[in-house]
Amino acid sequence: MNENFGKVLARDREKKNWTKKIFVLLIGMIFLGLNFGSVATADIDILGWQKIKWGMSKDEVLKIYKTKIDEDGMYISLNPFTIKEFKFTVIFIFDEKDKIMAVTLRHIKNESLPNLWAFKVIKNLLIKKYSAFSITDDDGQNIQHTWIKKSGTVIIGCYYSIIDAMYLCYQPKPEVLDKL
Repeated sequence: MNENFGKVLARDREKKNWTKKIFVLLIGMIFLGLNFGSVATADIDILGWQKIKWGMSKDEVLKIYKTKIDEDGMYISLNPFTIKEFKFTVIFIFDEKDKIMAVTLRHIKNESLPNLWAFKVIKNLLIKKYSAFSITDDDGQNIQHTWIKKSGTVIIGCYYSIIDAMYLCYQPKPEVLDKL
């Protein structure tokens, strides 16, 4: 009887060890799985906007988006551009060398699709693409989120107090712009 009792105890210990090993393995897999998922998203860089890449000239932008240049030649305007159900005015801003230095999108206000709603929907699209934002600024009158990546940044903002405007801004980091 004692001999059988010892065998049962040994089997129980072995089962507990395996249970602990499986538990630790599952926790490790969950941790690594979540980590790999976030790393893949976080590694997406900001190299421009849509088909526009940092350093493109006005002529290259005009070939992609057939539109007009403003009177002083510093920016090109595209109106309207649609993301989801929201319409935007897109402004391509160039430096003195005629190289793209920023792309700004301003939401065209619509009473049925207010700016704050557009802000929330577009913000969620950006989170899906670029992961969590790097910086948030909310002073009670405006809110702004910024994603900072290796080659560029994206800023989404909404002035929901006096002005009631929503915007997006894509821009290269200064060190990237200097190399172009």
